[in-house]
Amino acid sequence: MPAKPPALLPTPLRTVGENIKFYREQKGVTQTALSFILGNKTDGGAFISRLERDVQQPRLSTLRKLAAALDVDVNKLFQK
Repeated sequence: MPAKPPALLPTPLRTVGENIKFYREQKGVTQTALSFILGNKTDGGAFISRLERDVQQPRLSTLRKLAAALDVDVNKLFQK
């Protein structure tokens, strides 16, 4: 059985939600804090949780805000 890569390393097949989570954790930001930065001041991070689990797909405008908040190029959120 092949060894599973460490959680902090990018894996070959990542969803947008997994990339959001990866860069959020790299930045050291909580779901609640990131949600607040995006203007969702009352959901306690539920919106970010839904994005990271790929339950909800973000709009392009939200992806741009996420990328800016996480200090990454928006294209990195789409990289597999």
